[in-house]
Amino acid sequence: MVYYHSSELYHHGILGMKWGVRRYQNKDGSLTPAGQKRYAKEEYKNNKKIAKEKYRAAKESADRQYEADTVEKRQAIDQEKERFEKKNAETNQHYERKIRAQENIRNKAKEEMDFWEDPDSYFYQENQEKYINANTKISELKTSKTYDEYTNRLLYNAAVVKINELYADKVRDAETRKYAAYVAAGEEYANDLKKAKELYKQSR
Repeated sequence: MVYYHSSELYHHGILGMKWGVRRYQNKDGSLTPAGQKRYAKEEYKNNKKIAKEKYRAAKESADRQYEADTVEKRQAIDQEKERFEKKNAETNQHYERKIRAQENIRNKAKEEMDFWEDPDSYFYQENQEKYINANTKISELKTSKTYDEYTNRLLYNAAVVKINELYADKVRDAETRKYAAYVAAGEEYANDLKKAKELYKQSR
């Protein structure tokens, strides 16, 4: 077995480091000037982070309070929307059922017309009249359906306007409180940053 011995000395450390010289801490545990500077910088970063978190938490708290203050209005609008959607569904079902019935009459009349072929025959003309009447009724039903859907939408919009008017003062007060909380949080954040900067300067 062959052993290799190296006389080279390897040193692992920080650039500028000197043997026997403590860079950040003295033997008694106190900080060196470099240590004080480093500690002050870390403390400054930490204080900035804490200030930012406080600001974010304050805004989120203001948002939650605003949501709580305006929940009644949202619930009222949601209920009105639910009634509107239910009414529209009933309107659709009502007209679709009638339209399908007329389509069946029209299709049957068309089959009879195709069967009799002769436009001058009594049975052809009788079914032709049924076909035309069914088409006319389908067109009228579709127009009525569109009108009723439009009416439903107008009633819903009018109800929402009334709800907004009913809760206008509460919502306005809630918005005022929310934005006042935003401003207060912003001022506190600015002051915290200023204090952190002053402490940093003093520590250096």
